[in-house]
Amino acid sequence: MIFYFSGTGNCRYAAEKLAHGLSVEAIDMTEAIRHRAYEYDCTREPVGFVLPTYYWGLPIQVAGFLSRLVCRFGKKPYVFLLLTCGQSTGDAGRMFARLMKERNLPFSATFAVKMVDNYVPLFSVPPKEKAEEILEAADVALDEVLAQVMRRQMGDFNTLKGKAPKLITGTIYPFYRYRRRTRHFAVSDDCIGCGRCQRECPAKTIIMAEGKPVWKKPQCILCLHCLHVCPVHAISYGKRSIKHGQYFNPNV
Repeated sequence: MIFYFSGTGNCRYAAEKLAHGLSVEAIDMTEAIRHRAYEYDCTREPVGFVLPTYYWGLPIQVAGFLSRLVCRFGKKPYVFLLLTCGQSTGDAGRMFARLMKERNLPFSATFAVKMVDNYVPLFSVPPKEKAEEILEAADVALDEVLAQVMRRQMGDFNTLKGKAPKLITGTIYPFYRYRRRTRHFAVSDDCIGCGRCQRECPAKTIIMAEGKPVWKKPQCILCLHCLHVCPVHAISYGKRSIKHGQYFNPNV
C-alpha cells in the first residue's frame, strides 16, 4: 500500500508507478481524509509514503493524516518514505521519522527523487524540454527506488538533503505557516467560472461566489493545485507567480 499526497501530480505519478511495480494499492491522502478513512490492513507489504517537500519540510496535510492513521502490520513490517523535491529536501525525512515515532509506527527507509520544481511564487516552471529531461531522470531514479524497496533495504538513502539540512529546515519551515495564508491568492478577470479550482482543492478551501473562486479559510495547504490547473491561468499567488507559468505532471 502506498499513501501519497500530491498537489501538481508529481507525487501521484511516483506513487502510482511504485504501487504498480509492487502490486499494491495507491491511496490518496486527500481522499482518505475527505472520507475519514484512516484504518488499513497493511499486512501486504511493503508500505510506502510518497510526499512532496514544502519549505524543506512536510505539507501540513501529512501530520493530520498520520495522527489518525491506524494500520495493521505483519510481523516484520517494511515501511518507507519517498520525498520528491525541486532541488533538495532539507530535514523533511527526519521530520517524517519523528512523526512516525510519535505514533509508534514502524519506519524502515527514506528515499528522495528530484522532479519538476513548480513553486511559482519564487521560481519559474522550466521549459517543456527541460521538464521532460527532469521527468526522464526521475523515472530512472524511481526504478532504482523500486529495486531497493523490493530488496527491503533499510536506512537513509536520501542524497538530496542539501547542505546543512537541519539548519535550513529549522530556519525556513516556520515561514510555511505564514505563506499558507490564503490572502496571498488573487483571481483575474480572465476567470471563466468553471469551478475546477473549487472541485479539486485538497483542503476544500475554495467556494464559488458570483462566478469566481473565494478562499473561505484563512489558511490552506499551499499545494497551489488551484493555480496550476486553472485552464485560463486566472489564479495567482503573490505578485510574481503569474509570470512563472503553470505545471501539472503530464503523466497523470
